[in-house]
Amino acid sequence: MTSKTQLVKRHITDKIHWQVYHPGERIPSVRGLASQLEVSPYTVSQAYDELVAQGVIYAKVGAGYFVSLPQAVSQAVAMPNLGDNVLDTSWLLSHLFNDVPKQRASGSGLLPKDWLMPEASLRLASKKATKSLDYVYGYGQLQGYQGLREQFARQLADINIHAHASSMLTTAGVSAGIEMIVRALCQVGDSVLIDDPSWFWIIGCLQNLGMNVVGVKRTPEGVDLAQLEQLLEAYHPKLYITNSVLHNPTSYSLTPPNAVAVLSLMQKHDCYVVEDDIYRDFYDASSNRQLLRYATLCGFGSYNSQANQRVFYLGGVSKILGGNWRVGILCCPEKHLEAVLRQKMLINMTCPEITERIICHVWQDPAYAKHISSLQQRIAKAHHRLIKQLEIMGLAPHPQCQPSLFIWVDVEVNTAELALAAHQDGWLVAPSHLFSPTGTHGTHIRLNVPTTSSEFLGWLGTYLKKHAQQTNKSVLIKEK
Repeated sequence: MTSKTQLVKRHITDKIHWQVYHPGERIPSVRGLASQLEVSPYTVSQAYDELVAQGVIYAKVGAGYFVSLPQAVSQAVAMPNLGDNVLDTSWLLSHLFNDVPKQRASGSGLLPKDWLMPEASLRLASKKATKSLDYVYGYGQLQGYQGLREQFARQLADINIHAHASSMLTTAGVSAGIEMIVRALCQVGDSVLIDDPSWFWIIGCLQNLGMNVVGVKRTPEGVDLAQLEQLLEAYHPKLYITNSVLHNPTSYSLTPPNAVAVLSLMQKHDCYVVEDDIYRDFYDASSNRQLLRYATLCGFGSYNSQANQRVFYLGGVSKILGGNWRVGILCCPEKHLEAVLRQKMLINMTCPEITERIICHVWQDPAYAKHISSLQQRIAKAHHRLIKQLEIMGLAPHPQCQPSLFIWVDVEVNTAELALAAHQDGWLVAPSHLFSPTGTHGTHIRLNVPTTSSEFLGWLGTYLKKHAQQTNKSVLIKEK
């Protein structure tokens, strides 16, 4: 049987592990935690003494107990280590590589399997791609399979992005494309701008590459222009990485005036936009909202002035076809194409052409367009249904949150604490501090629209009620 002392120790180490308590932060006093956990002060004192001996926490005379440096904590709590500077790699691992059932994974970043491209279509495309395998004996083209790049160019033309296959290269997914651009244009210690909030992977990746990650506030209309200009002047970043359409995690989209203003600032301060458009197929083009991508304003190829080419544009298929389809396509300003290709060659030579050919056949299949249309309708229905459920709970998200894979909602409690409690009850929750390079979004969670079940919302409602009751109890204890 686990002793009360061990339960107190686990309570503290879990909260450090889940970043509820950060290095250097003061943890609850002995009496305060004893009252909260309903154990004796002696039990808490004994647990704290053992944690001090293990190097997890340290004591300051007259000030209390504090979380130790990351190196000591990682050894004592046994956190996975993918690099000392990576943001919460343990959560990253559990989030991307887990076996949590879809109905218990509101924090997931993927569509459920039964929402993805039907297996029969993928089998047919694979069969066509493997009809002849002569091409597998060589490295293939460094820029990637030309047929796929040409097909992508036709798709982009439909959304008013003018790019030629010669300005494109394939990558092992959008994430690999972003890393190639950073390696090609930046050096260790350079500043890189990202949205705040932003996709948590970007924060960890940039930190791991030795970049100074700078967050700029993302609003429903786009980036905060005043803050953007201040940061450009203060940090002189080389890149600004963003989603223009159906932003992750908020599902906001860029407005045309904001896009024009941002590109003007990029030109003025010699900075480049890295436009991750991984969610482009989720957006229903028949809706009335007018959208504008940065790449629409900034053509690719020698016909456009190189001075105006301020955008790297990325698209991929993993969100639509499944996470294992690691194929991305990057449209690159002509002056930087050679540098990015060099990074691709040094990182992984070429991408597997057999996979690129399969994707090309999938795109050419009429069933693909039908699948996208059906998916957009399903997403819209699920989005509206979830919005209504949240409104009943008093948790209505911002009205400019558009139908997409995610909803970003303020639950008005510390979501690092909430995520830990959810994990202990078998739920996967995406807490907001992971998405913020500045830590300013501590009370939001990102909900996956198709996987957020009524059962989870029931758990969430119960948790919020208990939290409100405990908060009132804590206030009464302080008053006494």
